[in-house]
Amino acid sequence: MRVFWSPRRLALLAFLGAVLSLGAPLGWAQTGDTTRTAERVTISREGIRIDNGAGIQIKNGVQVVDGTVQVDGEKHRVTIDLDGEGRRGRGEIVSFFRDVHVPPGKVVHGEVVSLFGNAKIEGEVIGDAVAVFGSLQLGDSARIGGDAVALGGIDAAPGAVVQGDMVSIPFFGFHGFSSWTIAIALLLLTGFCILCTWLAAIVVPERLVRVAETVSQRTLMSFFLGILSGPMVLVLGFLLCVTMIGIPVAVLLGALYPVFVFVGFVATATLMGSRLRNASLDAKPVWISALIGVTFNGAFIVTGGILLALSDTAGALHAVGMGLCAVGFLLQTLLSVLGSGALILSGLGAKRAAPPAETVSMGQVPQTSAPA
Repeated sequence: MRVFWSPRRLALLAFLGAVLSLGAPLGWAQTGDTTRTAERVTISREGIRIDNGAGIQIKNGVQVVDGTVQVDGEKHRVTIDLDGEGRRGRGEIVSFFRDVHVPPGKVVHGEVVSLFGNAKIEGEVIGDAVAVFGSLQLGDSARIGGDAVALGGIDAAPGAVVQGDMVSIPFFGFHGFSSWTIAIALLLLTGFCILCTWLAAIVVPERLVRVAETVSQRTLMSFFLGILSGPMVLVLGFLLCVTMIGIPVAVLLGALYPVFVFVGFVATATLMGSRLRNASLDAKPVWISALIGVTFNGAFIVTGGILLALSDTAGALHAVGMGLCAVGFLLQTLLSVLGSGALILSGLGAKRAAPPAETVSMGQVPQTSAPA
């Protein structure tokens, strides 16, 4: 039987030979051992842990699944964490307006700081564990290499180990704070601010209008004077404290300055409220414009606080809440600065003196122009 070897058949046989020749080394490489150097290997009941993401000796039966290596034996399965996300932390943890949880077995090579939130430590923290306006909970497996400080209270289990100092400062009798506590506090503070705004707009509406007019007409100068008002009060208070007689005046000045700033904030908020309601600045009643401006500013802060309370972890909702709170506080600061400077420029909103009228001396007849 004669076989005809066409060029197409020869090319096909060459391709199959190349595949078979490359398949043998690849198969040997898959069944061979690959060894890497690990900095530290820990074997415990929880499994085998390799620190710093180092490699391991890989043999037959090894599978890589979601960053872990699973070795199937006859009786047991060993899971090795390569990236260390489940056991070994990276750096320090700083959280704002949300709780922090360090699970058992996790090592944080740094500090754990929670601002306006609770911190629950069940793993190991190489540095300090701090909770500001929040509680600090230490489990039985908690290990703190530094200090444990909480402005809100510490709840430590008997098995918790703190190598440094443990400082617990309860805040107004509250053992701890949560994100909802902060949201409610922001809501109550905004409500109190609205009430004080209503009272100020009823008591001194004309002065608020004059200060608001100054902000509208001399905005840049009001801003610079408002920025300088704080340092000016500090310097003046320091000079007054030099003498014994001036100390009570300095204390009174420090107590009245927050009221001064708040009145300036209300006046500038009145200007903003009049623009929002599309009315003139002196439109009656003035307190409506004032309440609209203050409520508009407080809506950012309250909404942001509620979103932060609803978001347990850092995500889109948490980012939006932080952004709204930042916008609200920045707007409030800007309004306070402008209002403080306008208060200085307007003399605390004093009424402008009328221009002096022409006086006629006794015995003189005022000259009148003759008609043309």
